[in-house]
Amino acid sequence: MKKNRLPRVFFVILLLALSGSAFAQLRFDIDLMLPFSAGLIGDIQSLGGNTSVTTEKIPFTLLIPDFQLLGEAKLGMFRLGGGLRLFTIILESVAFPTAFAEFILGPMAINLSLGGFVFGFIGLYSNIHSFDIMVADLSAGLNVASWFRVTAGYFGITPFSDMNNFIGLFYIGGKFMLAPAKKARAEPVDGA
Repeated sequence: MKKNRLPRVFFVILLLALSGSAFAQLRFDIDLMLPFSAGLIGDIQSLGGNTSVTTEKIPFTLLIPDFQLLGEAKLGMFRLGGGLRLFTIILESVAFPTAFAEFILGPMAINLSLGGFVFGFIGLYSNIHSFDIMVADLSAGLNVASWFRVTAGYFGITPFSDMNNFIGLFYIGGKFMLAPAKKARAEPVDGA
C-alpha cells in the first residue's frame, strides 16, 4: 500500500517557510469572514477537465473570526511565510499550521494559504488530532489602509488523499494586518 507523501511535502515546505521567516517580520492578522454561499468544487481532473461548481446560498448571516500569527519574508511584490491560524465559532476554536504566498500589486493583493493536517481544538472539546485534511484559502483584496484590506475569496477543505473535491465557503470580509513596531536603533554620535 503506497502512502500519500503530500502531508510530508507540505510540512517540509512549511518548515522552510518558517525558517526563512524567522529572520523576517512578524505579522498578526485578524480576518472577519462573512460567508454568502457554500460550495462544492468537484471533479478537478486537470485545468481543461470537467470541473463542476455547485453552490447554495447561505440562508443566515454568520461572521467568522480568524486569527493568524505569521512570520513573513518580503521578496519584492511577493510575501511568503507561515505560522499558526485559529478559527473560532462561539464555544469552539480550532488552530492549525499554515503557509501562505501573497502577491501585492499596488493596492491589490492576492493571497493563497494552505494549512491543516494537525488540528488543535480549544473549547468545549480540547485536544490535538491529526487528520488527512488540507485547508485552503484563496482571496483577492483591496488595501484600504496599510493595516486594513477588504477581501473576497473561497475557503475550502479537502482530504490530502483525494484532492479532486473541495467543499467550502465563498465569502466577503475584512483583514486587519498588524505588525509590531520596529525599534529605532541608536545611531552613533560622531566625535563622541
